[in-house]
Amino acid sequence: MDVEQEMENERRVGAVHVSGGASKEKLKMSKEKMKIEEFNDEEDVRDEKKNLLFQDYEKTGSWGKVSKTDVCIIVVLAVLLIAGIITAAVFLVEISSENNDMKSKESIASIDYTGELPSSSPSSAAPAYMDPSIQLEDALLAIERLRGPDGAPIVDISALSNKNVGFFIGKFESPSASPLVRALSWILLDDQAPVGENWLLSRLGLVTLYFAWGGTEWTNQTNWLSEKSVCEWYGVTCDRQNSKVEELNLNNNNLTGSIPNEISLLTDMYALWLKDNHLSGTMPATALGSLPRLASLYLSRNDFTGQVEKALRNNKVLTTLHLDGNSFTGEWPRGDGWVDDNGKSVFNLPASIAVDCGNGKEKGLDLSRCSCDIHMSCITCTQKYCVLVFEGLLMFLLDRN
Repeated sequence: MDVEQEMENERRVGAVHVSGGASKEKLKMSKEKMKIEEFNDEEDVRDEKKNLLFQDYEKTGSWGKVSKTDVCIIVVLAVLLIAGIITAAVFLVEISSENNDMKSKESIASIDYTGELPSSSPSSAAPAYMDPSIQLEDALLAIERLRGPDGAPIVDISALSNKNVGFFIGKFESPSASPLVRALSWILLDDQAPVGENWLLSRLGLVTLYFAWGGTEWTNQTNWLSEKSVCEWYGVTCDRQNSKVEELNLNNNNLTGSIPNEISLLTDMYALWLKDNHLSGTMPATALGSLPRLASLYLSRNDFTGQVEKALRNNKVLTTLHLDGNSFTGEWPRGDGWVDDNGKSVFNLPASIAVDCGNGKEKGLDLSRCSCDIHMSCITCTQKYCVLVFEGLLMFLLDRN
């Protein structure tokens, strides 16, 4: 073989090698391309399947085996479960609060009040009571000190003097309990106000009247039995600076019941307005007459009965007395600051009197012996006469018939 032939053979072999390498390179590139195309095809298939699922959900309302109804039911159940958990939590909190309140009241039930009333005068301080047993002791002491002219207690607390605070638990809401017991129950266990000693008696007296006069049915009971000062209770006028309840005006307020002796707890009151209500029974003359400052008493147009007693003016300062529109009987009181044996009034201050007149037996008071001097404003009428004195002008109209 000559040199040229060998060179030709080597060229062919190299060409084959080159060709083979190119073919391998092309094969490798082809495989990678196929893998890429295969991956893209799989992605397309998955996208197509997703689209089909969405299309199916929109058309049929189902996603595989879960329907719209199933989803709604699950949501509703979840909401109910959450609401149930919240309700249970609130219920448990309320139960816990009630239990704590009951434990608190039961814890003071074991505190005994001995009934021994100290003889020392009350302190001028006005503490905010923290211990109900001390508050009870002070309240009973203050009530026991209220005495009539004969030295006898005006309000009977003999049935309460040996009671401890636990006795009053639940009495606030008991209609069968006396107004005073209900009032003490509220003051000791339910009142949220920081009541000091100076206001204790007034607050207790007003709450007692609330229960005695059907307070829940009053036309206006704004702020009564609230934590606010009694000076903000409807109808109450105070001298705040000196811690005094000076006036109570509950005219035309749908009051029922009778006037209890506990009215004497309002020791600083100078005017009491109870006109145009449905109060009945007799007047507690001793209790009203024991109020040292009571100058004006308005009881017109109620349903009171019985006699007008001398004790009503025991304080010697009562100068305004309106009793018309009731069913009082008997004669006008004599002596003790009313009228003398000649029928002349011995009220030592200008006065205003309004009373229904009758024959003294069947038709009301006999005021024929009640004369008014020029310093008084007096309205007394019968079928036979009328005496009017107004602003110092005296007129007698005799034998109107």
